Amino acid sequence: MNSLQNKLKVQDNTLRVPQLSEDEQDKFKNIKLPINIEKLYCNFNNLKELPELPPHLKILECSRNQLIKLPELPDSLKVLICDNNHYNKFNRYNENSRVQDIRTLDELPELPKSLELLKCDANDIKYIPHLPKSLKELYCSGNPITELPILPKSLEIFECINRTLKQPYNELVKINDMKDRINSIRFYQLANISSKLDELRKIISVSNDIKSAIGTLISHNSKSIQSMIDDVHKELLHLATELGEEKVYKIIELGKKANRNEEIHQRGKINKKGYYGNNENEESNNNRSSHSRRKSRSKSRSKSRSKSRKNS
Repeated sequence: MNSLQNKLKVQDNTLRVPQLSEDEQDKFKNIKLPINIEKLYCNFNNLKELPELPPHLKILECSRNQLIKLPELPDSLKVLICDNNHYNKFNRYNENSRVQDIRTLDELPELPKSLELLKCDANDIKYIPHLPKSLKELYCSGNPITELPILPKSLEIFECINRTLKQPYNELVKINDMKDRINSIRFYQLANISSKLDELRKIISVSNDIKSAIGTLISHNSKSIQSMIDDVHKELLHLATELGEEKVYKIIELGKKANRNEEIHQRGKINKKGYYGNNENEESNNNRSSHSRRKSRSKSRSKSRSKSRKNS
């Protein structure tokens, strides 16, 4: 451990981890990092785990490792780059087998409020946590994400091409103009929140839990429901002005299409369960229908035989 500690040299509050041996890679997770470092670069080292991060860290780059999870992120962090955490598995006993890419990082911890850049491409992340208001750049392509978190107003660059994205996100993320892409997604997300808030306004008494949940959703924890409704509607009007009538209409149509597809999908799930809602009854229904088909076939065959006898 001492030899590894000596190998890690801090210069100008920056630690660049050199190429480590397999033994050192395993020991790295237990090392005590210097408290004064603000930048940590530990790319290309096959690390499976990181040590506890120092409290004043501003930049963390840990790409091209085999990380399964990330440690708790300090409040001071501004840049997190953790893309391409995976390893290649190759079956050496089978000449025809291909190299299999196993992606290891499948979740992100809570993101600090000061974060400005998040790059987490090419991992196995299924869910992006709540994005801070300070975020300016987000890159999350190559992950099995189905939906997106609420994009903050501060966002300036957003890349997220994933085959698993549901409608209308899968179409909105492909808009060429960066500003239009972000505004279009935000318009769709805020329109959905707006409809939910309008429904809540009709309820006379709303529990504090619901108020808190909705407050967190649109990042206004201390505001009343009416105040949140006003804020969302104001932001929708602003986005509608920026996007223009034609684009707004298209986004609304995409949203309706997504809802229709979801309803069809849900109906399909119900139909698969059968009329009585369980496999046993469905199987008995199938048996009855197959029995009736056999019966009708036997009747038709007997009729044809009787006709042939008469003709003879």
